[in-house]
Amino acid sequence: MDIGQQLGSEIVASQFLGQGTSGAGTVLTRHDLADGRSVVTKEDGTGGLEPEAHMLRYLADKSSLPVPHLWYADDHVIVMDYLPGGEGVSGNSDVEVADAIAALHSIGTDNYGFDRDTLIGPLQQPNEWTSDWWTFFGEQRLSYMANLCVEAGRADIRLVARVEELAARLPELLDAPRPPGLVHGDLWGGNILCSDGRLSGFIDPAICFADPEMDLAYGTLFGTLGPQFFERYADHHPLSADFWAARRDIYNLWPLLVHVRLFGGHYLGEVTAILRRYGAH
Repeated sequence: MDIGQQLGSEIVASQFLGQGTSGAGTVLTRHDLADGRSVVTKEDGTGGLEPEAHMLRYLADKSSLPVPHLWYADDHVIVMDYLPGGEGVSGNSDVEVADAIAALHSIGTDNYGFDRDTLIGPLQQPNEWTSDWWTFFGEQRLSYMANLCVEAGRADIRLVARVEELAARLPELLDAPRPPGLVHGDLWGGNILCSDGRLSGFIDPAICFADPEMDLAYGTLFGTLGPQFFERYADHHPLSADFWAARRDIYNLWPLLVHVRLFGGHYLGEVTAILRRYGAH
């Protein structure tokens, strides 16, 4: 596709930004246009980009979360505004990120799930509407991804039994969940773009309606969200009493299982440690 022709302005410079962190074969390139715009193309010759475009459009239409504007999208190419990044979440951006995520989480619905399956990275994310959070999280997140890990040869079949043992005990291990809220779903540092101490926007969503504290847990997994974020977020939505003691660990089983499926390695040990901590032997 001729990007300049599609956008009605000549490309004056291009810069390779990298490939998908999941090894999915996506290529990211920045293009500066003669009219002053800067865009990013995300290309994947094998396809599979349509769900990401759908999620970005949904967030743009249904929420105030800052996401890049889409100029063009099909299953192989997404063309979107370039948003500056390169900094972690700190200083003023802590407050801005907390306000943005709290507003996103305020968007509710009656059940947990979404109107279609989505993606987390390159992996399918099922979202069948479910009234019971523990059923949704246990079946469509934990058990589902544990089975994918086994099928990919990243773990042996015992992992599924242990995960399902823990999933069956979720109502006794954790306090009642929060009502369904719209979540970003893949809230690690690489997907929160900040520059000059300010929030630029969010990319690579994995949206659904879930217990919003799934986002918060993931934000702690790699040290992305710190004390200032949580202090500000709590001004909007107080945390569950068991968030730090238990809920964070158990909710982080989901992104950790995703990482086991994609990368293997030490992530399986982290999953095993959490399962053992909560009695799934």
